[in-house]
Amino acid sequence: MRINSAITHNQYLLSTDQTYNIIASYDHDLIDCLDLYFSKKKKNKCLVLNDDNENILNTDYHFIYVPYNDGSVDNNFQFKQKSIMNSEVANIIASNQQNFLSIERMREELHSLLTDDGIYKLSAILNLGLTHKVSFDVSEFSVNAILQFLEIQTEELTISEKYQIIYNLLLFINRDNENLVYIDFPVDEECLTWLVKLGTDNNIFLINNESIQTNDLSELFPSSFQIITGDNYKESYEVGLDYLSSLSYIFHSYILRNMNQQTRWNRRLYKMFSHQNTTFHIFFDDTLLQQID
Repeated sequence: MRINSAITHNQYLLSTDQTYNIIASYDHDLIDCLDLYFSKKKKNKCLVLNDDNENILNTDYHFIYVPYNDGSVDNNFQFKQKSIMNSEVANIIASNQQNFLSIERMREELHSLLTDDGIYKLSAILNLGLTHKVSFDVSEFSVNAILQFLEIQTEELTISEKYQIIYNLLLFINRDNENLVYIDFPVDEECLTWLVKLGTDNNIFLINNESIQTNDLSELFPSSFQIITGDNYKESYEVGLDYLSSLSYIFHSYILRNMNQQTRWNRRLYKMFSHQNTTFHIFFDDTLLQQID
């Protein structure tokens, strides 16, 4: 996939051939382009082409991304207005009313409120001395407003589990779509197990290397490690699967800033894939073993 940004004029070469793709050394402009094109359907912000330089339609994929640490994740578990959980669960209820019969009962009970004796007495109080009398009516019933009375208890959840819950919802809603799923929340061992369970043919995961917090990524297969620059040149390699964890470690920003403290083996591995004007797509074969000459 070739992504040409109309904002920065960078050209990003992104492989989507594997289920799990760890992305390193890229400009966030890449993620903005995917979001603008596939989610917000803004064709004038970037051009997306396949390997044959043919246009990829903005309807070919659905881009799923819940930004990490934007301060609003907890709003979802309180079903606050305009949160993902509030809006998407309301849509699910609207499409599956037979499974949420209590909502219809609430609607009926709200209309019954107009016949309560207390409403008649309240009307009399409000209309005292008025020439034009007022009356009560029920406005459009809002499922979104009702949902704000719900709350999911999160005391025992990790920050990663909170994001996994939201992604579970979005992936369920888009289960019939081809999805590009970008993740930048912490990926620990438990999150890794979660990712493996979601590895279906219609989900392509793009994982920010900075989010990796585990030393063993061998469960992520089929996978790639991609070092993406804004230049229109790439080199592709196939190496042993046991390289994946090493590459993720070496290309973490903290390690890059302290490369002189790394082992000779790590420094040589870094040198193999560190040309600043080259995009590297590294694929893995679980039958190969590590070997650096």
